Amino acid sequence: MRVKQLYITTALLALGTTAFAQARKDTVIKGTTIEVIQSYKPEVKMAPKKEYVATPPPADTSRPRFSYEVPQQALFYTYSSLPLRPLALGKDSLILPFANYVKAGFGNLGTVYIDAGFGGLKGTNYETAIRLHHLSQKGDIEHQKTASSGVNADGTYHSANHDWHASLLYNRSQFGYFGYDHSLYEYTNRDSVTQVFNLFRVGVDMQPRKGEYRTVTYHPGVTFSSYSDNHNASETSFGFNAPFFYNLDSIQFEVGLSGVFTQLNVSPFVAENNNMLQINPGMRFSQNGFSGHVYLRPTFGKDNSYLLPDLRAAYIIPNSQFVIAAGYQSNLRRNTYEELSTYNPYMFNLFSVQQTRTDEIYGSVQTNVGNHINFGAKVSWWNYNHLPLFLNDSLDQKQFYIVHDKVNAISFQANLRYQVNTTLSIGVNAMINGFTPDAQKEVWHEPGVRFNADFILRPVPELTITGYLAVVNGIKAYNIYDQTVNTRGVFDLGAGVEYNFIPRLSAFINVNNMLNNKYERWLGYNSYGFNIYGGLRLKF
Repeated sequence: MRVKQLYITTALLALGTTAFAQARKDTVIKGTTIEVIQSYKPEVKMAPKKEYVATPPPADTSRPRFSYEVPQQALFYTYSSLPLRPLALGKDSLILPFANYVKAGFGNLGTVYIDAGFGGLKGTNYETAIRLHHLSQKGDIEHQKTASSGVNADGTYHSANHDWHASLLYNRSQFGYFGYDHSLYEYTNRDSVTQVFNLFRVGVDMQPRKGEYRTVTYHPGVTFSSYSDNHNASETSFGFNAPFFYNLDSIQFEVGLSGVFTQLNVSPFVAENNNMLQINPGMRFSQNGFSGHVYLRPTFGKDNSYLLPDLRAAYIIPNSQFVIAAGYQSNLRRNTYEELSTYNPYMFNLFSVQQTRTDEIYGSVQTNVGNHINFGAKVSWWNYNHLPLFLNDSLDQKQFYIVHDKVNAISFQANLRYQVNTTLSIGVNAMINGFTPDAQKEVWHEPGVRFNADFILRPVPELTITGYLAVVNGIKAYNIYDQTVNTRGVFDLGAGVEYNFIPRLSAFINVNNMLNNKYERWLGYNSYGFNIYGGLRLKF
């Protein structure tokens, strides 16, 4: 207030001085009172507002530690769960097939047929399968008789990490040498016109258990076999195979070592080795429609060493099921006595052992037409070095000796199959060969044409109808009169029917060579002709 009074007093003095000055200059006003009125409203000055800017807090880099205390379980129950009652689960609609069967039949030509299989010997970590078989027949030509009997056993044991597999085989085959001219020769010694082969083989192999992906896998195995006839020939073999695989995404690398060591003894004075040792480096690949493999396989044979490449490349055309492939493959056939006599059981057991190198360059196509048709075709160029060929003995023609030749060939193969679930299946397979021998006039007893057809029909679940057609033709032979002849080839048409009366019992009937053709696969050895046999099959 004192400031205010001072302000007013100062203003009045200034005004008075001014008025006095004017009065003295112009006019002097006397007896006048001046009142000064001013309106004043006090205001409080606003305090300044502080501005705040938000900033994140500093990051906490400390690692918290937690501790948990699990209390001791001290709960006890005085009751237990009720057992499952099978009747409450309902009936299981899955019917397991019978594991064992016995099949037996008889027919013309003195046919005796027995086939039995046993697969019920199994447990939680192993399974086995045993098969027994016998078939014997006798024709109307003297010494025209064949018989085959044997047993096959197979088993697998599953350990914690591996599958151990073992196999056992024994087979006895009997053939009669009846391919001679019966008007010129007569053999009273039955052993001289009878050939009996006995084969015994055992093998063991192991591999990691299946069902999970492994980077490194392996499958080693060993085999031993003994093969002999009733004319003083015996052949023993020991073989091993040790492949190792390394899987890397879409590529699989392989390296392995395999070998077979064989010795043939014919009488106490003739013995010959037939060995092979092979290294198997290579790889397989499959990616973006491309697939194939590359193997080099250095091989050490009986009389020479080889490099046997195996190259293949395939491509699946996009948005289709059409596969085209091409490749080059080399192999070494050891031509053991077991291999050759299985192919031609009427050969001499004394022969020169030579191994055959085969080279094939090929191109192929494979496709599916719709959902039921599968078709494939392949064109190949072949080179055979030391190919064994069979010529009739010039004395009586009942046995064959072996000559070797270098042969080139061009072949065409085609296959077609039509499949409708398990109701109908029809298939055909054809192969045509064009041979060019080097030293021999013809490629003796090698067919130029092979054709096979088969079908399976199940109009109802209880009835199965099967059929086949086999054609082997274009066979050149050399007879005892120094003449090149064509054999009558093979044209065999057959069928079979089996009907299940009850789940455990069925009846069957088979017919072979329905047209009763007297064809010849080997010169001088006619077929049996029409053959029919039937019987029963019991499952348990």
